[in-house]
This record gives sequence, structure tokens and C-alpha cells, in this order.
Amino acid sequence: MVSADVPILAQEIYVIMTITVSTEIITAALLTEVASLYAADKYKKSLWEWQFCPRFDRDVQCIVARDGDRIVGFNATMPIKLVAESNQVMDAIWSCDFIVAPAYRGKGLGQSIKDEMANAFKMPIMSLGISDSAFPLLLKKGWHSPARLDVWDLMNHPRTLKQIMLFSWSKICRAYLFLTTRNLYRKYLVEELNQLPQKAVIQHLWQLHREHSNDVEILRDYEYLKWRYVDCPFNVYRFLHVGSANKGAQALIIFRITPGNSLEVVDFIGSKKTEVVSAACSFWLRCYASVFAIHWNTSISALRSGLIANGFVKKSYGSRFATLSDHVKGNWGLVAGDSDGDFLRVAKEQFVFPTVVDNVFAEDPAALPAVNLPGKTIYYCAEELVYRQITEQEFYAMEVAWRELMDRADANALFMSWQWMVSWWRQWGSYLKLDLSIFLVFEKDRLIGILPFYKYKRVLMENYQFIGNAWGIFPTVRSEYISPIFDREKEKKLFKSLQAYILSRPCNTSYIFSDTPTNQMPLLSYWQHRKDFGYRTPVSGGFDHYIASLGRMTRLKAFNRRSYLEEHYAHVEFVLITLEGKKLDEFFNHLNSFHLLRWGKPCFEQRAVEFHKQLLQSALGVNALLSYLVVDGLIVSASYNIQIDDVIYNIQSGYLEDFDKKISLGTLHMGWLLEYAFKSPEVNYFDFLAGFGRAEDYKKHYRGDLTQFYTLQYFSSPWVGAVYCSRLWLKFYTKKIMNLVSRSQRGGI
Repeated sequence: MVSADVPILAQEIYVIMTITVSTEIITAALLTEVASLYAADKYKKSLWEWQFCPRFDRDVQCIVARDGDRIVGFNATMPIKLVAESNQVMDAIWSCDFIVAPAYRGKGLGQSIKDEMANAFKMPIMSLGISDSAFPLLLKKGWHSPARLDVWDLMNHPRTLKQIMLFSWSKICRAYLFLTTRNLYRKYLVEELNQLPQKAVIQHLWQLHREHSNDVEILRDYEYLKWRYVDCPFNVYRFLHVGSANKGAQALIIFRITPGNSLEVVDFIGSKKTEVVSAACSFWLRCYASVFAIHWNTSISALRSGLIANGFVKKSYGSRFATLSDHVKGNWGLVAGDSDGDFLRVAKEQFVFPTVVDNVFAEDPAALPAVNLPGKTIYYCAEELVYRQITEQEFYAMEVAWRELMDRADANALFMSWQWMVSWWRQWGSYLKLDLSIFLVFEKDRLIGILPFYKYKRVLMENYQFIGNAWGIFPTVRSEYISPIFDREKEKKLFKSLQAYILSRPCNTSYIFSDTPTNQMPLLSYWQHRKDFGYRTPVSGGFDHYIASLGRMTRLKAFNRRSYLEEHYAHVEFVLITLEGKKLDEFFNHLNSFHLLRWGKPCFEQRAVEFHKQLLQSALGVNALLSYLVVDGLIVSASYNIQIDDVIYNIQSGYLEDFDKKISLGTLHMGWLLEYAFKSPEVNYFDFLAGFGRAEDYKKHYRGDLTQFYTLQYFSSPWVGAVYCSRLWLKFYTKKIMNLVSRSQRGGI
């Protein structure tokens, strides 16, 4: 007998004619020998280095049949951990890659390999996706089949009569679901992530997953999910997070899009409520509307009601599953990712349909030729000013001219910078189907103004909005201090000309200035959609005097609690990180993971992460201040800041909320950042930007100067503006009255 814990290499167990069957550790040399058995399946080799790497502190073993020096049979295994009743964790193996050379089939060699596996491994052995011929053999050998991987389909674009019937049934189910539970699943926040969330999020979701569950399942912890879906050599898996603003992270669903344009759900952890499944399905049907069908293969019984409610239909067939174990009893919770069949299909698809790399961000704008007096003349002003509209290529080529005008303007040096604008446009311009409409204003041949607009249509209105925000269109990153870029010496003249230009436009034209600090054109017809507040703290005085000016609780949370942290934990560090590619990915993953746990959604969705990575890899990257608060080797807080001129802008922060009840990690981290700002002689302000905390306006406690941000919509026609504003006014007060009535009915007043 061969022990699984102390493997005996190349021990002869069975002899069939001249054939020996033994248990061996998988090595690169052994795989080279085995390769000849898979001559018809060359794609398998691309997986082996990843598939058979040691993990869980265990070597990867296999059963090998040799005829002399030639390998004629092979059955690999993959180490895994199982969770059984009462959350008991145990070692187990998946049986995979079983093959016998054609000339040796039908002679009992396959049975001998399975007998050797049963003798060598005294732990649960599992196999999923078993062939018709092998299944009876395993059952005869003492294996049993406690479950199967059910196939659930949701039709989206039917092609046959049967598919049309299934499609109609799904529509009826989802219509009924919408009417009965619309207020429930609308509370869930769904985002596609560009990375697997950090360990703390996975631990939280796995605890939710195992609540009230006695299913036998693969232990899908962070280490397993990282190996299975991140380290896999093919970058095809996508991560969908479902969260709640009140309850935080609720579920993580791993899926992929097949070459046949179907969406396949591969793995799932988290709450199994119907509303969670509904929220995910609504996202897919909206964002992946072109997929032929959604396939969700699972035997997890708690998901069944959610799948049925959303119109999924269970097929009569499923993947066969068998296990050899004397100790594991009960129901099995299987997902598609449990089978080696999933990643074998991925490898085969990639072998046949190689992934095309998207180089949309590889272009170097600085390499484009410079353009003198670019654009097409669109407007002559009475003030002898000329408006010229430029093309997208000219936009990419004018970094130097843009920077020179910024030096002569009072526009915000970060949010109105060429790097910020270009990065934003590359992420969302074509994605949102926006029409670039950047106007350059010339006085004779001298550039004195830039209006970085884009154009889009809503109903009968033709709207213009600044690059950097998509207010009322789509949630992108938030760009603040938005304004035209005008030469400060010509600013009054330029705003007068802009006002005249707006009035010259067709009557159905409007211009939206979102998050602008002032209303520079009050004489135009306009509507104020929103007013937000931020705080900018002066940091040029004495640090001790600043601390003394703070309130007692703010002083305690931001600075005095450091002593508690250092007394109760061995190593406490405030760390600034460098802008390396991998470190950037990890940094944004930490930020997103902290927000998933606290807010139920990431702070940056996929395109926003790419936006910030591209921004930080541009010339602005040298000004980035990315920092961690690290306690005993664990990253517990992260903060993303950028210093431009004499201002540090706090772009985003996140922290581990339940680390220690006596410490507010976010406030403590902010205290370190403020101290850093006070000690930097070139910094005069720390800008917290707009936004509030979860429970209160925490930023006001840092004694900053109040800043205001307005979202204004200017109209080219006073009459159209009056009608539009009347409609908005009526809508606002109708909603207010309805809220009062609703509160009255609930006994609120």
C-alpha cells in the first residue's frame, strides 16, 4: 500500500504481463514522458505547469502504468480540501487526466490503475464528468454517486421552436419576479470586478455561504480561488460581486463567456437568496444582452429556488459525479469549476480560438505628431475670438499646448489636466458612444481657451458636457473643480464669448457643468441640479497648533490612538508604495475589497481601475501618494492621493472596518497623511474633495475650509430652459409630496 502522506516513488504494485502500475510524484520529466499519450490533445500541455503545481503543502501525485520503460497508462490527481458537515475540513483529491494507450485498452489496465489509486490514497477521491463507459466500472469498484452536476439554462436569444418556448417561459418567470420582489433585489448592488477580491472579502463570503449548510463542498477559500481562477494560464474568468449597502458583500460569482457566445457560471460563494441570483441575472441580461444563453451548472440545492424564479430550466441530463470515501456522507454541493472538464474546455477553446489582445491603451499619445493651429473653425466672436473644433487625434497630440495654457489659467491642475482628460476619454468615450466636441479658442493665432466638451442626445435635447464626468448618463470616476480652461488675463472676455456662443446655438441645446466651483454665467437660463460640499484643510502652519485646534474625539481618533495601536500590536507601519504594475493592481484590489465589505460595492469598477492605472502611469504618476497602514504584516487601510502643485487631493480611501473596536483605522490613517502633508514644505493644502461618510460628514472635523460644487445646466433658449426647469420643478415637488404622504401613512409625522 502506498501512503498519500509519505509517497513511495516507483513502487511496483501490480503486474499485468510486463506492465507495472505505481504511484509517483508528478515532475516535469514525468510529464514529458506522458505527453506522447496526449498527442491528439496538445492543448492539455498548456495547463500542466499550473494544474500540477504543489499546493496545500502537498505534492501532486499520479498513477502511472509502464510497459518496460514506456508509459502506457496515466491517471493524475489534484490535491484539494473538502468541507463536510459541521464545517469539518479534510484533505481529498480529484481524479483527472485518466488515459490508457489505445493498444492496451480492454485488457484490465484501467481497473488496475483505479485499484492502485484506491490503495494509495486513504482520503476521499472524487471524479466529475465521467464517461458512459467508465461510470459503471467505478460503481462496481465501490465508488458511489451521491449527486450530479445539474445543468440549468436561461435562454436569451432563441433559435429553435423549443428554445423559443424556453425563452417565453423565462420571460414569464422574470416578469412575475419583478412584480413580487422588485423592491428586494433592487437593493442589491452588482459590479463586475477586474480582480479576485482580497482574502478578508472571500472569508466573509465563505462564512455566508456555509451558514445553515451541511453540504459537502470543495473548500473555496482565497488560496483555492486564486489558484483556480487567477493563476490559471488563461485569462478568461470574470468576477461578479453582489453586495448590499446595508449588509456589505453578499456573493461572488465567477463566470466566463464562451467562443459560442454563451455565459457560463463557473463558481459561486455567498448568500444563496433568490434576490442575489435575481440581481446577478439582471446585470447579465443588461450588460451581456447579446449572449445566446446563460448556463448555471450546480447541484447546490439552496440555489434552486433562485434559478427557477429567474426562468432557468433544468436539463434532464447532467455531469456524472462519483466519489470513493468511507467517511464523507450527506449532500454534495457541486459547481462547474469543480471539474477539470471546465479548464480543459478553456484550454481547448484557447488553442482553437486564441485571445485577441486589446491594444486600445497601448498607443503613446506623446508619439503623435504635433499640430499647429488645429481644428475646424465653427464660430467667430465679436471679440475677435475664433472657436475651432479639433479631432480626436488632434486631442491626443496637444499635450504640450494644453500644459502651456494650464500654466496661464486658473483651471484645476489635476482634474482639468490633459492626462486626466485623455485617460477618461479613452475609457468611456467610445464605450458610452459620446461625440468628442473639444473647442479651442484663439485670439489671432494664440491659444487662450480650451472647452473640453463631448456631445450626446437625450430625447429632443442636444447636450454638451465636460470630459471627466458623465452626469446623468453613467457612473464613471468623479472629476471635480470642472471649468473651462481660460487664460486668466482673458477670462472675463472668454466667459462673455462663451455665453454668446451658447445663445447662438439651436434652441434645443444645453451645456452641463457638473461639479463646477462657481456659476460664471448667471445671466443664462440655467437649472441647478445639485449642490455638494467638500473641505480643503490648510497644512502650512504648525502641526502641533493644528492638532490642538481639533475637537477632542477627532484628536483622539486621528492621532492619540496611535499609542494604543503600537502598545497592542507588534509592528505598525505607515507605508508609501511605488508605482509598479503588480503593486498597482494589488493596491486597487485592496481598496475595492475594503469597500466591498463596508459598502457592498467596489469604489472603482473595472474601467475606473484602468483609468487610474493609466493616469498613474502617465506623467502625473510621479505625484501619486499611495499608502498603506500595515499592522503585524496585515494591510488594514489604504489611501489613494495625488499631489499637484501645493495641494494633496484625497481621491479614495478604504479600511478594514472590524479590525479593532477601539480604533477607527480610516481616521488614524488620515492622521498620518495630514502629518505627512504638514511636514512637506511644498504642500499648503490637503483637499478632501466632495462626499460624505456613511453616518456623518466626517470631513468637517478636520477643520478645513468649505468648498462648494454645483451641477448646472445652461440652456441656449430661455423659453426651452423655462419649460425644462418647470418640468424639473414639478417633478421635484411631486416627489417631495409623495414622500411626505408615505411618511404620514407609516406614522412618521
